[in-house]
Formats: sequence, C-alpha cells, structure tokens
Amino acid sequence: MSKYNQLVFDNNFTISNDMVVNFCKKFEELNEEYKDYINSILNSNFALKDSVTNELLCPKCLGKLKKNYCTKCKKYFDTKDTLNYLKKISKNNFLIFDINADDIIAYIIETNYSYSYKLQPYMYYSYDIKYALYLKKDGLLDLNDNYFYSFSEYEKIMTHDNVLEDEKSYEIYLKLIELFAIQIDFVYLGNFDEIKQNKLFKYCYLDLFFEKPYGIDKMLFFTIFCKQSEYLYKMGLHKLALEAPYAIKDGKTFREAFGVPKKYYKFMKENNIDYMTLLAMQIYNTEDIKILNFMKDFITIFGYNYFKELVSKYIDVEKLYNYWNKNNFDRNMIFEYLDYIRCVLKLEINLEDKKYLYPDNLVEKHNELYKQMVMFENSELNDAIKGVSNIMDMNVYEDEKYIIFPAKDIDSLIDESTQMSNCVRIYCESIANYDCQIYFMRYKKTPYKSLVTIEVRNNKVIQAKTKFNKEINSEQKEVIKRFERKLLNLKVIK
Repeated sequence: MSKYNQLVFDNNFTISNDMVVNFCKKFEELNEEYKDYINSILNSNFALKDSVTNELLCPKCLGKLKKNYCTKCKKYFDTKDTLNYLKKISKNNFLIFDINADDIIAYIIETNYSYSYKLQPYMYYSYDIKYALYLKKDGLLDLNDNYFYSFSEYEKIMTHDNVLEDEKSYEIYLKLIELFAIQIDFVYLGNFDEIKQNKLFKYCYLDLFFEKPYGIDKMLFFTIFCKQSEYLYKMGLHKLALEAPYAIKDGKTFREAFGVPKKYYKFMKENNIDYMTLLAMQIYNTEDIKILNFMKDFITIFGYNYFKELVSKYIDVEKLYNYWNKNNFDRNMIFEYLDYIRCVLKLEINLEDKKYLYPDNLVEKHNELYKQMVMFENSELNDAIKGVSNIMDMNVYEDEKYIIFPAKDIDSLIDESTQMSNCVRIYCESIANYDCQIYFMRYKKTPYKSLVTIEVRNNKVIQAKTKFNKEINSEQKEVIKRFERKLLNLKVIK
C-alpha cells in the first residue's frame, strides 16, 4: 500500500469519512503484483483487433495474422482475448481491488498504448490512475476529489426517474454517467477470495459479475447496492441478475415483480432468460423460445411500449412470425416494416385488414403508401424538391470511377431509401426547405444502383453511409473530400 494517509473533509471542514484508508495517487505507488499483472497483459502474446475491420493484427509489426500466425515475425499469437486497436493509438481500462483490513479501494487504471514506425516499430505505454474509489454500501467515494457517487442517485437514472429537472441535477447526472459507463477490459482477481469475504459483498455472487469484464455499474452498483441481484441469482435467473434494476419491480406477487404469471418461472429458469426475453414474454405470454427471440429485435427497433400497443390492438405475434419466415426477411426489414406501419396509421387505413398488416410485397407497398402520405401532407413538396435539385445540379461531381449527383424528386429518395435500407426518404421536407441536401454517390458504370448516400448541410458533408448505414471505405472517403472541396455555396430563394 501507499505510504500516504489522507483525511477527507466536507464543506464545513469536518471529517466526512471517519479515517480514510491509505491509497495510491500514482501508478508507480501500486503494489508490485498489480503492476506486474498489467504489464504482463500489455506485453503478452495477445493479438490486436482492428476495431474498424475486426481483423486480427500482430502486436509487434501490425501485420495481418493468418490463422493466428504472423509471417513476418514468425510467431503465433493468442486470439482468445484481444486488445482493441484503432489508428495506432488505443486505451484499456483495468480494475484492481486493493484491500486494507475491512476497506476496499477500487482502482480504475487507464493504459494508453501507441506505435511508432520510425526505423524500427516499437510500442509505447502510459499509465494513469483514472479513479481511486473507496467502496461503501451506499456509494463510491472518489479519494482524489472527495466526490461521492451515490448509488441511490444512480438508481434514479437507471429506472428513468426525472433527475434532469434543473441544472444541478443535470450536473450530477453527467458525473454519475461518466463513471458508471466506464467499460472494464481486465480485472485483477489475484485477491478474489478476500474480496468475497468483505462485508460489502457478503450476500453477493461476485463470480457472476467478474467471470468476464463488464461496466462499473454491474461490477459495483449491482453487486453492492442492488439486492435484486442476489434474489434473482438465488432464483436461478442468472442473466436477469446482470440486469437487476430493470428486470424486477416492486411487488408482492410474482406477476407484479416480473410482469408475467408465475407458471412461467420454470421456463424462465430452464432457459436462463435475459431481460429482452422477459420483455417479450410480458407482451406475448408464450414458452416458444423461437418466437420470443424473434420478438426481441422488434422490441429494440419499435420500442417496448409502441410494439406492445400494436400487439394489443392489431398484430398477432405468431402470424407476424410466420409472415416473416415465409418472406425470408432479416432484421433490417424491421425498420422497413416499422415505417410502413406508421404510414398505414397516418393515412388512417384500417390495420385490422390483414392485407395491410401483412402485405404481399412489403417494400413496394411501403413505397406506394409513403408517397401517398407525403403528397397528402404537402402536394407541392415534390415540385419544391425538383426546384432545389435543378440548382444543386451545379454541384454534380465525377471522376473516372464515381459520380455524385443530387436527389431529383420524392421517387428518387424512396428508391435510394429502398436500395440502401436507410431512412433518407424522410428528408423530403428538409430538402424542400433547403435545410439540407441529399446526394447520391454511385459507380459511373451503374448510376442506377445505389452505393453511398450523402447528407450536406451548410456546404459541409455531415454524413456519408453505405447500405444499412455502414461506414464507407477509405477510397470513397477521399472522393467525398474532393467533392466537398468543390461544393458551390448555392442559394435557393424560399
């Protein structure tokens, strides 16, 4: 332990924390075992993972690995655990529990590593104690600045209570989120048995939370403060224990606590269901795990309350499941279906009519209804978009391989949205009002086939995405940079 002692005072200059334990302010002051643990990982045979391409790289020369082997360094590397690598500079967070009598300090140590290519490649590390947290039953005391991270305040955020009513509440919100959102890459467990014996963790099942790294919220807030975690673990609902603040509500009965009848408990335990599966069961009571897994993506994309309302009024979940499988739709079609349902409701079409609820050709029907909805809301909108496009034609860009040109009308936006599986169709009014411009980047050989959708605001490219809103490649980035430099500051008279 460090040789330093520190007393912590409140605003009245009275001791606020009895006698605070010794703690380290610098990485060099840490126990040698802790430093050796970090260094052993950073200097190990772990491969690097490029966080953009997901390719595994040699940690020595950054060459691509072939079956875990670097042909240049003539060495095999472990790919079970990988260090994230991005743009030659990356970070990792280590969590170390230091025990002193009955006290525990949790150190969050941030390591930065980078590479140099001058003559001989080499790796450079830097270490910083980002937080030194004194663990208490009601919160975490930051020993560096004497700020107390209250568990009850964080619980309000987790359970969506209104904590943003004033500026002070918002400051607390930002501070809590900054800490609890930290994701941990590695946890030192050399003293794990001592940690489990500490009074703070007396009734917790730490193995569940430390078997693989999680965020600080699960590792400390859940284990120390959320008694629901213990309750759920004892019930055999281990995945729900990892999402305790959401998974179980106050209530005297099983149904009040979980939102489903008690008869489903055996099924929940046998399948070790997670929180999203529980939400699916609350909307549609069934023990068909395939249907429940199918519903999880709909809940994520539609939102729990909106999907629940649609199921209660119109959608038969089993019919939707069969309709989806019959058409071989994937997850990305859920976005199409969501927007389609919104169009149907906007046009006041009766969703009880199954030909509208489960259309034979979803994409074509969606495009047809969307155009009806847009024209219904603003009959002059299409002409306005054409007028803007005629002016934006002056910004058409092309080279030997690519061409970039503006959206011509509503039909072109619908076509782009359909081909790219994105939401560019909803930009109609923004284009007509000259709030933004939409350009299509395509290969000159196939100008009818969508490639990249580009949004421009104030003569700057705001975003450029390929199909399913994925990132563009380096070549396309360079072309778009050249296009942006040649953009004319054109004006439209509104």
